[in-house]
Amino acid sequence: MSTTAINRYALAIYQLSQESKRTEAVREDFKRVLKLSAESPELEAFLQNPTIPNKKRQEIINHIFKVGFDTLTNQFILFLSEKNRLNFLKDVCGVFEKNYLDSHNIFKITITSSIALNDRQTIEIIEQLKKKFGKEIEMFATVDPSLIGGIKVRQGDTIFDYSFSAQLERFRANLIKA
Repeated sequence: MSTTAINRYALAIYQLSQESKRTEAVREDFKRVLKLSAESPELEAFLQNPTIPNKKRQEIINHIFKVGFDTLTNQFILFLSEKNRLNFLKDVCGVFEKNYLDSHNIFKITITSSIALNDRQTIEIIEQLKKKFGKEIEMFATVDPSLIGGIKVRQGDTIFDYSFSAQLERFRANLIKA
């Protein structure tokens, strides 16, 4: 896989979507592409298979991505197909999303808590994270009962662990040191 090519394709479709004022539509389409690919082993196999004849591939792409997808998205997927680069599509979608988040000053955060957070708690956490990072926050919440209490905040590869179990472990380590 060529990271350079993936980055170039993602930047090209991102710039085209901005110029045509269709960035939001293409972003939503790419989210759907990733979701469809994750849910359908057949689609994933199709995207990864460069041996399908071009005419047949074009027909399949038009069948899958023409209705309900922005024309720019459909044209881009057809372009990747013509260049025998459909296997790059998922990675291009990911880089496109990163470009979108960076240009809109958004952090994607995953909050894991021991119980489901209510709306007030979610708003308070988002406000605190906005202050901490100086960015808009796009939050996803998950539940992990093994945390006992507290939360874990994940941003990219960084995890801030504010769970009770982590606090107890730090307390135990400090007691052992003392």
